[in-house]
Amino acid sequence: MENSSEKLIITNIRHKTALEKTKDAIRNIFETIDMGLPMDLISVDLKEALDSLSEITGEISSEDILDHVFGNFCVGK
Repeated sequence: MENSSEKLIITNIRHKTALEKTKDAIRNIFETIDMGLPMDLISVDLKEALDSLSEITGEISSEDILDHVFGNFCVGK
């Protein structure tokens, strides 16, 4: 938003942190593309950007659920 004439007010520090992580990940995507690196490296940064945005929107991925289940319950015993 630095180059925009519009002002954005973020009142939640968690949202600000998530947006900064998203911005950094997107910047990394462009740098990776400019350097001609493999697409799988781009996908890592893209996933990071999406994960950061989902911290704001409250979306939960299946990976989050599995991590929670296996991290908090005794499964398979």
